[in-house]
Amino acid sequence: MKKLLFIFVFFFVISVLQAQKMKSTAEQLNNIFYLGLFSEGQVLSISYDHLFHKPKKNFSHIIGLQYGYYEEIDLVPQLDLDIFGTGSSSGSSYSRTRAHKIYYTLNAHYLLDFGKKRSKLEMGLGGGSRGSDFFMYQVVGYRLMPLKTANFSLKLSVNIPLFGMNFFPPVGLNVGFGF
Repeated sequence: MKKLLFIFVFFFVISVLQAQKMKSTAEQLNNIFYLGLFSEGQVLSISYDHLFHKPKKNFSHIIGLQYGYYEEIDLVPQLDLDIFGTGSSSGSSYSRTRAHKIYYTLNAHYLLDFGKKRSKLEMGLGGGSRGSDFFMYQVVGYRLMPLKTANFSLKLSVNIPLFGMNFFPPVGLNVGFGF
């Protein structure tokens, strides 16, 4: 819990410092709410991103928070493979009494978006907690930025676990709106 608190304080300090230095462009919106599927370590999620634009340098800083739902699933029960979980395979024969685990996760991320127009390349780091476990991951993806005239936003990401999890949903899809 101390690590998670440290990450949130770190992201807050960065956002305050960046907010003092940057101004948003007239076309792009700074706040985005997303609904996500397999996004950043969760099966379903709701997330919020705040963007700090640097129009002259063609990139944006993004600070985000995500709350999600995660469930361990055995795709091949006879082999006892924990495909979306943090648990370990026991190596024993499959048991019908195996506990089914559901988690609610809280993530934070810091991303950089590169590009001149509405389509952006996105890279960054994130971390969060799932139950009592802490995890960290890398994000590489594509983001369609919301505009004042069309506030729809889309984010596709490849999520690469750095530590804290056996398996991570590798590709995430977020659909959202900017304001």
